[in-house]
Amino acid sequence: MFDDAIARINDAIDRHRWRVLAGASAAFLAMTLVRAYATPFGHDEVYTILTSQLPSQTSMWTALDDGLDVMPPLFALAARGLHAVVGVGPFATRVPAILGVWVAAVVLFVLVRRRSTPLLGVAAALLLCFTAASRDAIEARGYGVAVGCVAVALYAWTEAAAGRRRPRHLVMLTLALGAAVWAQYHAALAFLPIVAGEAARASRAGRPDWPIAAAIAAAAAITLPLAPLAETAWRLNADPLVTLRAIVDAYAFLLAPLGQWLLIGAIVVVVGIALVTIAGALGHQDVDIDTSRMPWHELVAGALLVLLPAIGMLSGVVFGGVAPRDMVFAAPGLAAVVPVLIYRLTPRSGLADVVFAGALAASFLGSVTASFLPGAFAFPHPIRSRPALVRALEDRNQPVVIAGGVPSLPLLYYAAKDWPDRAAILADPTLARELTGSDRIDRGYVALGTWTPAAIESFYPYIAIHRTFLLYEAGSDWLVAKLRQQRAIVEEIEREPGGTLFSVRLRSP
Repeated sequence: MFDDAIARINDAIDRHRWRVLAGASAAFLAMTLVRAYATPFGHDEVYTILTSQLPSQTSMWTALDDGLDVMPPLFALAARGLHAVVGVGPFATRVPAILGVWVAAVVLFVLVRRRSTPLLGVAAALLLCFTAASRDAIEARGYGVAVGCVAVALYAWTEAAAGRRRPRHLVMLTLALGAAVWAQYHAALAFLPIVAGEAARASRAGRPDWPIAAAIAAAAAITLPLAPLAETAWRLNADPLVTLRAIVDAYAFLLAPLGQWLLIGAIVVVVGIALVTIAGALGHQDVDIDTSRMPWHELVAGALLVLLPAIGMLSGVVFGGVAPRDMVFAAPGLAAVVPVLIYRLTPRSGLADVVFAGALAASFLGSVTASFLPGAFAFPHPIRSRPALVRALEDRNQPVVIAGGVPSLPLLYYAAKDWPDRAAILADPTLARELTGSDRIDRGYVALGTWTPAAIESFYPYIAIHRTFLLYEAGSDWLVAKLRQQRAIVEEIEREPGGTLFSVRLRSP
């Protein structure tokens, strides 16, 4: 009876799969729209916006080669086109990232459904929404686009390898794999599972599949123009420090959104069912599991997909500057492998499928509902939610300096919109390295001030002209410490959540 019910559910999903995808897509896009509108632009997103507003694509390329940003130009180019039509906005600017994650979810449904059941196909699509990819869907950076490109590349490769509509899928493979790197440099690691899978196919067949090999080579050729920019980004991020903890952190970052009690409980149940099933199989009991062989090349690729975050973090030994969030492009691989493992390691009664997919669906619907609760549309304006900073910006008697590292740039961006020419950031890589041990943020700010209208000033020229000013410290920074070294009089005026306002007066030389 239970088996029949599961079979009917799978049959219904299969017959109405496009309606199921349309409904889930509408819910995802509506939820993401609300989250995007209610989320101010962050530090990295300001870089994307300002890069997209450079006078020409040539100047954009030159600025990136000079170290303006450590991301490839694809997202900024897409944003440039969008801004020309609809302008900068919390939703419009993030459209490429939103579409990237949405495309990945749809592709995962198709990919996993073919290798398991329609119910687990739905689970794969929803599972992606509970990885770090969901956070990058509302960030105007290349991560979300890379997620979509990697998912499409995996799908196109498996379809081409199976001989289905090869010309179309070979073109898709080339464009998606190449575009992934144009969206995020670290996504070049997505070549590994596909190349390894192809090597496994060639080993079994006794000869290479030359059309697929040519498609992969063409994808690599597409990325070659990025070499100078990637080299610049590597120099800016060269920080070769990788530990076992960093590898654990990469998986923790990717899977952190799964930390809901309902999903944790479902995972525990599914793992329990899988262990019982494996124990029964080892004990030569008659266990109803799918014993058909998966293609060897997909097994090889699947193993590397699971290992990609670890491989990516280890690559930091050579390339440096690798952070857990740089591994987000690996999320589609994890979201594809997990449901297939459930299908292979649990009885075909479908109990594990229902538990896993049901928990994901319930959690997803809960997230969608929460997005429309009263107050969900409220936009926490970074400036207007800080009365002390507002009063400082409205006081025309003294200039305002915003300090605090990463938090300072979004404040400067929003201040410039409503209070133009009132605030600035002081940057000095040498002082930052001397007082904090790292100059990465200040090097980026110097490039930003060189190539964009952002009010980034050098420390010594600024204090030579402005002997008194207001200072709003929004986070940990070197500026207050340096001012006190200069024997400046730094007096606290007001402290509020998120920052402290000081008056600064430089003593006479």
